[in-house]
Parts: sequence; C-alpha cells; structure tokens
Amino acid sequence: MNRVESRQGVVALLVVSVNELEQEFQQAAFDVVREAGDYDLSESLLAVARDMRAVGRRVEGLMSGDRARPQQSSPVRQPMQRSSRAKYPRFEVSDDRIMKIGKGKKRGAEEYRHEAPVESLGSLTAWLDGAIASGAYEWNAQEVVEALAPDVPSYQTYLLLAALRSVGLLTLVRRGTYERADKSVPTSQYWDILKAEYGQCVDGGAS
Repeated sequence: MNRVESRQGVVALLVVSVNELEQEFQQAAFDVVREAGDYDLSESLLAVARDMRAVGRRVEGLMSGDRARPQQSSPVRQPMQRSSRAKYPRFEVSDDRIMKIGKGKKRGAEEYRHEAPVESLGSLTAWLDGAIASGAYEWNAQEVVEALAPDVPSYQTYLLLAALRSVGLLTLVRRGTYERADKSVPTSQYWDILKAEYGQCVDGGAS
C-alpha cells in the first residue's frame, strides 16, 4: 500500500468513527426523552450530535479532496418503538392543546406531562404540506425538528409526531422516519381527529 492509500484509509476510519459518535449522541438524546422526559438534556445532546455531523463532513472533505462541499452524513436515528409499557405514553386533548403523559422506565419514576398548542400542530402540518408538494413522502424526525425550530420547541414536535402516529395518521416506516399512514386524510383534519379523542387516553408508543 502506498502512502496516499494509507492516508485515505486513515481518513476513512475517522469518518466512520465520527459518524458513529454522532449516532451515539443522537441515540442518547432520544433515550433520555423516552426514559426520563428530560428534554433540556436531550436538546444539549442533539446539539453535540449536530457538531459531530459538521466534523464528519469536514473529514469527508479531506478524504475527497474537496474541503468546500459538504457531503451528506448518516441519517438521524430514533429509538425503536417498544411495547413494554403499554400505559405510557398517552395523550389527552382539550381546548386548544394536546398533552402527553409519560413516565420514566426506572422503578419509582414519576409521571411527567408536556403540552403542545394547536398552533404548533399547524406549523407541523404546514411543513408536511410543503414537503408533500415538493415530492417528499417520508420524513426524518430530526429533519422536521430542525425545520420547525425555533418557533416550535423540539419536545413539541416529538410530542405531535407521536400523537399523530398514535391515531393512525402517521406511520413509522423505519427507525426515525415517518410517512402519512392514510393519504386520503388532508392534514387540515388532523386536529379534528385528535380532538375527537377528547377525554380519552391513547397509547402512543415511543416518541
């Protein structure tokens, strides 16, 4: 192996290492939301993951010899749905907001509650309409979070995605990636469908 190939091999290993580290931070961010409802820590971990993504692109530029053009990093990961806690999370809709009620995995963990107003759902459905109009039929959760920020906090985006999934409007096609489950239902009806569950608790799966 000549010196150039050796250097390229080293850079290739660095790319893999950085991408794996990014994935680990993303997984940790989703884990702390699912297990403890700690959205502040999740935000911080996702910020580090984004930094890792930027580093990965710079390293890929070194390998390709193009330092100016970033390349796409590995897709964002989201925890798989788990059915071990059928009772949580659940959702309640009243007036102009939807509430998610969750509980950590650890024994003795306290119940927590988070809310999202109907205006946040409007922002989400507007984004979905735009994505559909542009020909996109699948969306990565982190892509949606970044598109709606800072107007819609990330915890509200995750809450809404999980709620829409719980009533069969969205489906998880693979880890972290959603699509519309029933394309015949316009997004303008999403709030009415959620509101029809008023006073009921809906098993929503992991957000």
